[in-house]
Amino acid sequence: ELLKHISKGKLLDIGCGEGKDALIFAKKGLEVTGVDISKVAINRFLKEAKLRKIKVKVVVSKIENYQINKKYDVIVCNYLLHFLKKSTALKIIKKMQINTKDNGVNVVSGFRAKPPFYNKKTKSYYFLKHNELLNLYKGWKILMYIKGLSRTRAKDKKGNLLKQETAIIVAQKK
Repeated sequence: ELLKHISKGKLLDIGCGEGKDALIFAKKGLEVTGVDISKVAINRFLKEAKLRKIKVKVVVSKIENYQINKKYDVIVCNYLLHFLKKSTALKIIKKMQINTKDNGVNVVSGFRAKPPFYNKKTKSYYFLKHNELLNLYKGWKILMYIKGLSRTRAKDKKGNLLKQETAIIVAQKK
């Protein structure tokens, strides 16, 4: 969906993991920088980029310590926020917004504040409340907003796949 709205420029993928999304963007012509805490994931990302002959930049860093030092056309943060405390996650979203160029785009996806992943043990972490992403991006042009999709990430004790409701926003800075 994002590629309908932007096809060139600089993209920052916060919490890029092994770079699955970032590689797609880089192949389409965006200058990609991926940031992740995992050296193993970053090394896999670099290995895959080399195999595909795609140039990318990477940074190994805790997301909360990473300093965004320039403006980007696109900043992506997919399924990372639930690993962070709410205040930290909100600071990251604010940094994303500040460091997005005019007419640039933010993509944020995360798990909603509903079971099974949202529970007493995870309550202090950042799970999205009803329409929270829409409220965080007031004043931006909403290019896409989807809520209620389920994503499978883990299994319960019986081996059944757990489905977690998600929310995704693609917003353009005015």
